[in-house]
Amino acid sequence: MSGLSLHDTVKVRNVAPAAHKYGTLKIFHGPAVQFEIPSGGEQYVPYYVAKNWFGDVRSSMTVSTHLENTDVGPRTAVIPTREFEVNRLHSHYGLHTGPTDRFIDSEVPQVELYDMDGNRIPTVLEDPEGLNVIEAKQSVSQMQTMLEEMAAMRAELNALKGNTEPAPEDEAPELAPIDDPDNAIDDLPIDDATP
Repeated sequence: MSGLSLHDTVKVRNVAPAAHKYGTLKIFHGPAVQFEIPSGGEQYVPYYVAKNWFGDVRSSMTVSTHLENTDVGPRTAVIPTREFEVNRLHSHYGLHTGPTDRFIDSEVPQVELYDMDGNRIPTVLEDPEGLNVIEAKQSVSQMQTMLEEMAAMRAELNALKGNTEPAPEDEAPELAPIDDPDNAIDDLPIDDATP
């Protein structure tokens, strides 16, 4: 599996029996993006919808950043820790009592996620310890390194052509800042080496 981006599509298979609390699974992301998946049914959904209901499978022991393509261009995105995702899902499903390190099968959706190549993706509901973390497509530091290398190659090509003045596109662009108006993530440890 090569990694996941928020705008990738994943297949959600509802494996809960019909009598289960989530036998008919209804997931949504605002009023315009809604999916209903019956017991035994499958539905293709954007990953950003699946991650809100089943946890961000890219989450690990540390907060990480990566570059996410958006409608307005590339943006730096933050992937929370696995512990944060587990706590968020406990709250999402109203699990305020009982074990906090795992999920009670009767209280959460029973789903299987697959990428577009048919590879199984373990959800946070299945893997709260984070033993099977799926990587993000590309980290911010990887993207910045690639942009700098491309700028250096352009400058070298210009020099070989006899152009001594660097063009504006020969400089590596600055990546967009993290969209965090309240500075809520300033105190979180970030591992830029995370793929």
